[in-house]
Amino acid sequence: MKVAAAVYVALMACGWAPLPWHMQIGDLVLPVLLVLALPAVRWQWRRLDLFLLLFIAGSVLSIPGSIAARQSGLDVLKEAYLFAAYLTLAHLMARTGALPVVRWLPVSVAVTSVLSLAAALVFALTGSVWTPFGQPMPLPYIGTVFRLTGTLEAPEFFGNLLTVAVPLAIVCRAQATDRRPWTVALAVMAAAEALTFSKSLAGCVVAVTVLLWPDWRGRRGALGFKAASVAVATLLVLAFNVAAAVTVRKVDVTFGKDSTIPPPPYVYARQDATGADTIQVRLAYNPMSYYLVKKAGWVAWRRQPILGIGLGTFYLEAERAYQEGRLPQSYRRIAAHSTVFGRLAETGIVGLATLAIALFGAWRCTLAAMRASGSDRQIAWACLGGFVGLFINGINVDIMHFRFLWLGLAAIRAIDQRAGEGKTA
Repeated sequence: MKVAAAVYVALMACGWAPLPWHMQIGDLVLPVLLVLALPAVRWQWRRLDLFLLLFIAGSVLSIPGSIAARQSGLDVLKEAYLFAAYLTLAHLMARTGALPVVRWLPVSVAVTSVLSLAAALVFALTGSVWTPFGQPMPLPYIGTVFRLTGTLEAPEFFGNLLTVAVPLAIVCRAQATDRRPWTVALAVMAAAEALTFSKSLAGCVVAVTVLLWPDWRGRRGALGFKAASVAVATLLVLAFNVAAAVTVRKVDVTFGKDSTIPPPPYVYARQDATGADTIQVRLAYNPMSYYLVKKAGWVAWRRQPILGIGLGTFYLEAERAYQEGRLPQSYRRIAAHSTVFGRLAETGIVGLATLAIALFGAWRCTLAAMRASGSDRQIAWACLGGFVGLFINGINVDIMHFRFLWLGLAAIRAIDQRAGEGKTA
């Protein structure tokens, strides 16, 4: 069972999806894991289970009014699959501890990062492209660059995977007898995150800041480190989200005179017969896809505000927006690319409310798990950092269907269960 769990967790870093319905190779391992886990399960509800089931219930409620009920039903099944994986992994981690299971995620991500960096080096030296690990893309302000994808669908997804994996790698390094391999892994993963050139970098910085926050307590210069880290994280979040909304193409600054402005009534200013001096700034910009897609989500929600257009159907709304001239052709089949706006469009205000309650419940359960001791406490802090980082990245990506998010939730459930059993023992 431990081997099957290690394989399943490690394959979360593999984005190849040769199977129907966007199934990944790792999904074939879950049935084996379930068969091995079920005989030993002693079922007991935890608070986090109820919060996550409420989230799924909000998705189910969108099916009756869905513009594509079959697709919505299929996406609900995917969420049920994630919940089953969450329960199975949590059961195993409650028996063995969280660290022996979750460490396989940063291990596999480090390997993928090495291969992706090698792909970037090959491209720089020869111009050849290893498509599974990255590809050249034009970006605003910096031109065409080679962006790492780590076998995932897009650089943004790889960056979000790193947002969760980096804090876990820091904990693995702290727990290791020989820290050198983990130090190298962290350096490789940090380089890979930077070379995704994605907005997820902001979330990753926030995740690491949250994880290291208690370690700075009582150290010399801790206040300065905390202030600097918060300032950097805030600037990155603001900068990336502004850049995701609009791209400034040209700025013209002209100086002149305005003869229509009368002389000032005070004696301290000088104005000649030609009028007042002027500075005119002319800004040319283009709205970015993330902004346009959010607008499309808002329009969809206003059309069906209570229960939404149906889980998993935003691609149909994108086609509609394209036909109406609100999206360019390249985005006519795009996903929502936003946890909040996508949830609002597909499941309405009811689905958004269940999401908010689930996130609040996950937050409370994580805070409770952070009172554990030893490696469990450190893993809980790493999960908190990953959750906060993903939540920030969730402005521009749907985080709720990431398998590695549910791995973190499973770790929190297991730590909470182990703490509860320790109290009653």
